[in-house]
Amino acid sequence: MRTILAHIRAPHAASGWLWAGILSLLLAACSTAEAPITSSEPTDATQAIHAYIASVTISDTDTREAIAAAYDAEVIVWRPDAGFAILGLPDDGDVGTLSRPEDRPGARPTRPMPANAAPNRDAFAVPRFDEASALSVSAWAGGVSAWAGGVSAWAGGVDNPFPGNEDLWEQIQLGQAQSATDHMGHGITIAVIDTGLDLDHSAFTDRLAPSSSWLDLVDGDTYPHEGYVEGCIRRAGPNCREWGLVKTGDGPFFGHGTAVAGVALQAAPNVTILPIRVLNSYGYGSATDVAIAIDHAIEHGADVINLSLGTFEPVPAIDDMLAYADKMDVVVVAASGNTGDEHVMYPAATAAHADFPNAVSVGSVDEYDVKSWFSTYGLLETLAPGEGVSTLYPGDNMAYAIGTSFSTPWAAGTIALILADGGRINRDIVGATIEASDDIDHLNITWAGLLGNGRLNALEAVTKALGH
Repeated sequence: MRTILAHIRAPHAASGWLWAGILSLLLAACSTAEAPITSSEPTDATQAIHAYIASVTISDTDTREAIAAAYDAEVIVWRPDAGFAILGLPDDGDVGTLSRPEDRPGARPTRPMPANAAPNRDAFAVPRFDEASALSVSAWAGGVSAWAGGVSAWAGGVDNPFPGNEDLWEQIQLGQAQSATDHMGHGITIAVIDTGLDLDHSAFTDRLAPSSSWLDLVDGDTYPHEGYVEGCIRRAGPNCREWGLVKTGDGPFFGHGTAVAGVALQAAPNVTILPIRVLNSYGYGSATDVAIAIDHAIEHGADVINLSLGTFEPVPAIDDMLAYADKMDVVVVAASGNTGDEHVMYPAATAAHADFPNAVSVGSVDEYDVKSWFSTYGLLETLAPGEGVSTLYPGDNMAYAIGTSFSTPWAAGTIALILADGGRINRDIVGATIEASDDIDHLNITWAGLLGNGRLNALEAVTKALGH
């Protein structure tokens, strides 16, 4: 998503506006590390093995093995309880036509490639834009003790670990919403399906789901770490002369997942974060990995799924995963995208339809409730602050971020506040969050009628959903 993340390399980094090109040059010049080869590099080895993704209807009598053989495909999600399976398909045959043995010498008869098959490789991405600037922020200094009290506690005198966000919190009445709840998200799990998290960031202490539930679909393991690892920073021929901390990825969206999770935790400070990595640091990932991630999140107890990612073409199989999340009473919150037009990304465009009552699409406003210049609009349900958002960044650092990627977790966190205090997951809770938004059409004449219900009001959402 159109996102900027200001990387702070030292606790006392100087503040100031840095144009994106200058920032890139500075980061390159300042880095003496010889970064290890990681899955974040855009090599063939990191590409999905499937050309297409598709969903098929299955019955109680079908078996996983039989469906895989019938379609000559890999079954990546198997949900007979919901009557469907998700397949990863190779690039052979014509979509929607029967592949007969005589057409494929030596091949066994197969069913047609499902008509709903969609391209899979690099189908999903972080919404992005062409020009950006970043403002540096001091390193994380508040510590875990400053985190647990929530916004209302910070306002009462506790050192504020997020300098500059006070106006944003007041804009959506977040402190008042937290004060109106008893648990501030305790007992609720938000799955952050993204680029991974800096699992060593002190702000995540006691805030992450059990490691047995973590998943990294980029590296193919269970350690979705995007941060710093011990590596060689200076070589002398084949030998390493100096070891130190090096980044796990070099792409422009390194730290994206950490920043998204940081916003969710501001909204609901006692929530549990389930990290699932589907995007590399260049911001790309496959649709099959997103489908697997959603299924994994549901299977491992997620109450809310945050999707600060998207694609410009509909993926029916992902729509089926949203429908399955709805069936399992899991809320999905998705970013609208950053093209500044009416081309809302999927699955946010899907979430906006009435057939998906437990899914929410989110756009961005500035501090004055004016639609952000980059925010996609049209098929929207609510908007939230997405400019100059102070949040977490790898290396126990912080950053200012911009984009609908960071509007989305405000809504996800607000829903977590409601759920933790006994709100039911159904059309009422999601509908209450959306309907409680403040109408901002009078401030957005150009886009009047195209901004959903308006800007998120966390207090009104909590009050309406919990019947206060």
